[in-house]
Amino acid sequence: MVETSSDTKRPTKSARTRKRILDAAAAEFRQAGYNARLVDIAERAGIQAGSLYYHFASREELVAEILQLGLATAFAQVRQAVEELDGSDIESDPRRRLETAIRAHTMAVLEQSDYASAQAKIVGQVPPDIAKAHKADQRSYGAYWNDLLETAATAGVLRADLDLFAARMLAFGAMNWTTEWFDPSRRLSADQIADTAVMMIMSGLAK
Repeated sequence: MVETSSDTKRPTKSARTRKRILDAAAAEFRQAGYNARLVDIAERAGIQAGSLYYHFASREELVAEILQLGLATAFAQVRQAVEELDGSDIESDPRRRLETAIRAHTMAVLEQSDYASAQAKIVGQVPPDIAKAHKADQRSYGAYWNDLLETAATAGVLRADLDLFAARMLAFGAMNWTTEWFDPSRRLSADQIADTAVMMIMSGLAK
């Protein structure tokens, strides 16, 4: 039988199972935090607990991949939201770009991605060796936000007495902490919380 191009692009059974495990792990870590049980992840993925180790050598390896995918997802959604401003009459408005990034990150961790939400929830709970390995990804994302903040500061949009590093870390603390208390069954929607995050953070940053 001749293999077609569509055959070569179709994920293997192993790849599909691995993706199910990652999806299940993201959902469990989002819900239960770092202490989510492997048995619950396996059950959600529809496999035996022991089968996890065929795809991931250890719990730590699984956690590290969730952190990487979660941050990459949030980064991609923030960058896309900011880039969608390009070509409009506000593309060069540094305040609007910063507001857009704040809203996009908050929405990513609250509603749009179990991966982004799981990363935000467990990043402060993981052991030091996992946290250290995750630093390179965090630095890349942090550099993107540094650029947004520095551009806004240079344009005179932000308060002159701000320490931009402290401002960034405090903003991330507020945005990521929403995963701890957000309840979609209550009256506040993710959109409302994201709008409030923009208002509160920018009121502290802007002149």
